[in-house]
Amino acid sequence: MPDIALSTIRLNDVAETRSGFPFRGAIDSLPPGDVMVLQVRDVTVNGSPEWANLLRKELPNSRAPDFLRGGDVLITTRGRRNDALALPVPPGEAVAATNLFVIRILEGTPLLPAFLAWQINQKPAQDFLMAAATGSHILNLTRPALESLPIVLCDLEQQQQIVDLASSIAQEQVVLQRLIENRQQQMDALASAFLTGKTIA
Repeated sequence: MPDIALSTIRLNDVAETRSGFPFRGAIDSLPPGDVMVLQVRDVTVNGSPEWANLLRKELPNSRAPDFLRGGDVLITTRGRRNDALALPVPPGEAVAATNLFVIRILEGTPLLPAFLAWQINQKPAQDFLMAAATGSHILNLTRPALESLPIVLCDLEQQQQIVDLASSIAQEQVVLQRLIENRQQQMDALASAFLTGKTIA
């Protein structure tokens, strides 16, 4: 990869951050409807939401929802990691749960959503967010802390190269994990054969 020209800004210079939809009470208790609700369990570092498995609810009429868009970046707000996910275009109306922040890159900003999510998921950003979080037992990420997160910019071609490299590494990790699991199954079968006195082929 060629040398990368970098500049550092803060997240609130290039993006708008808002909380998820303000649900009151348990989401499960809402009546069925057409709006998909993304929750913390749906935000993974690699991959995209399993849209077909999301809860679909009827939203309260107390507030007009700002539906999620492709390119929004979701980030979890509680715990010792704040995982981020760049959303593809949702296949219908969708909102984020209350314990997620929605980051929307300002129009005209040369910043790829996937590159922003990748940066947030890396150790320097995670360390910054953990140090800025509040709470003793369960850490909570505040919006001012997230908005002050330093973000590094480079040109769009270099951003895409980094995103592609990260995606390739993630795919390799999946393949290796499957290989490890397969080898472990072989070892389990071997151990079982020893214990039962069966002939090993």
